[in-house]
Amino acid sequence: MANERQIRSQTDRASSVGSMRHRISRDAGFTLLEALLALVILAAVLVVLYQAMAGNWHSIGAAEREKEALLVARSELARAGVETPLAPGTTSGKADNGLDYQVTISPYLDGDADWRNPIPEAYWVRVTVSWRSGLRPLPRTLELTTLKRPPPK
Repeated sequence: MANERQIRSQTDRASSVGSMRHRISRDAGFTLLEALLALVILAAVLVVLYQAMAGNWHSIGAAEREKEALLVARSELARAGVETPLAPGTTSGKADNGLDYQVTISPYLDGDADWRNPIPEAYWVRVTVSWRSGLRPLPRTLELTTLKRPPPK
């Protein structure tokens, strides 16, 4: 009887170890389906992050181009009446950075002045800078306007 108990106890231990091994091997790692699902989720997250970063870089480039356009416009406004005479008319050109600009000077008319015989005491100076940006079909423009008086004679 003692011998029988030892045999039963050994078989019980062996069966519990075997079932434990079976349980461990089944739960030990990811299945192929779980691994593929994890890869798909990772790829989707990476695509979203890439698009966000590309959008940020595009925005930074557009802001830099607008800053360059503003510098060109301010420079041309400063030149009007100093390096170029304040006379009605339109001039255009291309800045060193490739931006196109147009300077338009027109007489300022006071409410009491006759539009046919203006006596300009001041001039409107309008600078328009234009450029193409990325895939946009229409050019982008920036316009600054100021009122300038001719230098005293």
